[in-house]
This record gives sequence, structure tokens and C-alpha cells, in this order.
Amino acid sequence: MVFLHGSMGNVTLECWQVAQAAAAHALPTFCPSTDASGRWDARRGRAILDETLTRLKRRGVRRVVIVGLSAGGIGLSRLAPRLHLPDGMSLEGLVQLSGTGAPAHPRRVPTLILQGGRDRMTPPAPARRHARALGARARYVEVPEAGHWLLLSHHERVHDELSRFFARTLHPDR
Repeated sequence: MVFLHGSMGNVTLECWQVAQAAAAHALPTFCPSTDASGRWDARRGRAILDETLTRLKRRGVRRVVIVGLSAGGIGLSRLAPRLHLPDGMSLEGLVQLSGTGAPAHPRRVPTLILQGGRDRMTPPAPARRHARALGARARYVEVPEAGHWLLLSHHERVHDELSRFFARTLHPDR
């Protein structure tokens, strides 16, 4: 799993929280870092993500899920259509946590969108549109009482949703 932080830079706690759900599915977590803007869709962010995926491939990682938090989720939705994975590596799923860009990306992969209903930084309306545009490939979860820091305020709920998503995505036969 690759975790893309949001603006304000790398947030180790949030990456660790997401990694806890991934670990239960034997999914190693990597947390690259770009500048404080969290613009993964900018040239520097794309280069860092490309290099991260190349390094993972060299380590034998063949299946990847990418999680974006806030600006990382927005950048992920913009990057997804033109994301180039190394040969032999497959994108198993995308997770956008408290941030997405609409219209939806055209990737044909399962996508989990987690959104706070009271989020003023990245309001839920674009996330709802994004999920509708993805149709059956998307699972949209809105926590009505949560704000932007859904991952912190409702960690158990987010952990459970991530864990279910990883189970369905990585182990569909279970």
C-alpha cells in the first residue's frame, strides 16, 4: 500500500493508522513524501510516486493499493487516469480519504471514498459526485458528524472500512 499525504507535509501518525488496517492483510505500507503542498499531481509529486512504485517493483511487490489523504486524495483522483505502473505490477484499488477531485477518474479498479459530512476543507459534494460517476466500482462512506480529520476523529470506523476494502480487493474469494 502506498500512502499519499495531504498538504502540510508527511503525517506519520495518519500513515501509521492506515498501515494498521493494511498489515492485517499482509499489505506492506510505504509513505513517500513530497513538499508541504501535498500536490501529488504536480511534476515533483508524480516523480516521487513513480520512483516509489519502481522501488516497490524491485522489492517484489506486484499488487498495490494507493491511499490518498486530503490533498493526497485529490491528487490521486487527478493522477489515476495517467498513472503508469511498472510492468508486472497491478493496481488493485484506490482509497480517497477526506479528499477527492471530480469528475471521477476512469480507472477500472475498486475505489473506496471516505468522507466527513461536516468537512469544510474538502466538502462532501465532490466526493459524492465522484462516487456516483464511478458507479459499481466505488464504495462511498460518509460519516455525517465528522469533519476533515475523519481519520483521527473516527479512527475505528475508518480502520474497519479500510480493512473490509482490503479484504474484498485483495482476497475476493474469501
